[in-house]
Amino acid sequence: MKNEDFIELTIRIRLLEKKLLTKANITRIIEAPNATEALRQISQHSEYDFSSLKKAEDYEAVVKEHIEGVYALMYGLSPDSRVVDIPAAKYGYHNLKTLLKSKHSGKDAGGMLSPVCVIDLSKDDLPPHITAAWGEAEAAYLKTADPQSIDVVLDRHMFARMLALCEELKSDFITEYTRLSIDIFNIKTLLRVKGMKRGARFLSECMAAGGLTDKQLLLSYYDKEPGALSLIAFCKYYFGDIIKNGLDSHSKAGNYAALDKLFDDYLVEFSKKSKYYAFGPEVLFAYIISKENEIRQIRILMSCKLNDIRADIIRERLRDNYV
Repeated sequence: MKNEDFIELTIRIRLLEKKLLTKANITRIIEAPNATEALRQISQHSEYDFSSLKKAEDYEAVVKEHIEGVYALMYGLSPDSRVVDIPAAKYGYHNLKTLLKSKHSGKDAGGMLSPVCVIDLSKDDLPPHITAAWGEAEAAYLKTADPQSIDVVLDRHMFARMLALCEELKSDFITEYTRLSIDIFNIKTLLRVKGMKRGARFLSECMAAGGLTDKQLLLSYYDKEPGALSLIAFCKYYFGDIIKNGLDSHSKAGNYAALDKLFDDYLVEFSKKSKYYAFGPEVLFAYIISKENEIRQIRILMSCKLNDIRADIIRERLRDNYV
């Protein structure tokens, strides 16, 4: 793969970025008097078309179809599918989780499957990383009878797959983004497992390898006060006051919603570094991240509008914008 192979695609993506919802657009949507008007505003200022919906509550169908179209377009245009495979991995492993749980619960998985990265388990030529992940996750479930064991195993496999693709691509930007995502996953896992009092052994099983910091360092903080995390040199260097502010909010609200938002904002801010690349796989990768962030924004907006949440609370819940 050569960066020059992405010159034409980069021009196309820069044009697509102009269609992303801006902060000004988001402000208008927040100020919309109801959910129906909010959808009209979104349709007016973006690529989404909600005009065919009979009721605002059905917006999710359009959103799902849109992200499926984004991935289909990127796969069709990218000179190297591995760039798209990395962000698409979360959908593939979500589908594996859903299919395996469906197999052992007897419940239909159809409505919960993502149309992105569809996996046909009936095929005899499944990729080795898929068969290995499925086999280990099923063995864990049969041993524990705990559906959560499926999530634990497949999350580890998902990150391992993403890192393997990063090693092949050799993009410092994409690799660092992925490794930081693993660190964030491990930090949030540490805090939640600690809150559940499941023990350090369970935490070790849940954590993923390959972050910028050794997961053993984070594991050593299981028996310490949560606030000690914010003092780790690694956390201070990369995340600043994010962990401290998130933990302060947790002590007041009793949940990690603020921390999740702060970490999401951090990754969005990191992805903006792609704007300094004249061309290359980084531009494509960041565009997919920006579209997923945009969809997250729409879901938050519509959930709040449908539940008559005040504008000031909506602003608190929304993530940062890519544009």
